[in-house]
Amino acid sequence: MVLKFEKKVTGFYLNKKTGVKTQISENTDGSYFDSNFYPQLIRLLPLESGYSKTISIFDYNPTAKTGVITATIKNTEAATIDFNGTKKQVWKVEATDDISNNSALSTYYIDTTTRK
Repeated sequence: MVLKFEKKVTGFYLNKKTGVKTQISENTDGSYFDSNFYPQLIRLLPLESGYSKTISIFDYNPTAKTGVITATIKNTEAATIDFNGTKKQVWKVEATDDISNNSALSTYYIDTTTRK
């Protein structure tokens, strides 16, 4: 897949199994992030207990929703985890998105100091 992100997202999707190349040309409104980037974006947000946020993302999927959709940070809480025998203070962040029709919940553990 090749995408050029501007006001109009253009590019193509090549199905490697069938060899069919589909041209992509989607008009967008407002700001958004590439859907592949938003999991990395979470660590840059101003996380605190109770933090939630809806983020506009663009996703192309030939068999599902395409275009600007949303990712939602549902809950953020402080937690302590054991990482290789060392206690780490982390943000436990739960997120979902329209890609899965908000049925899949992903949990991210982000170090409060390093944001890794």
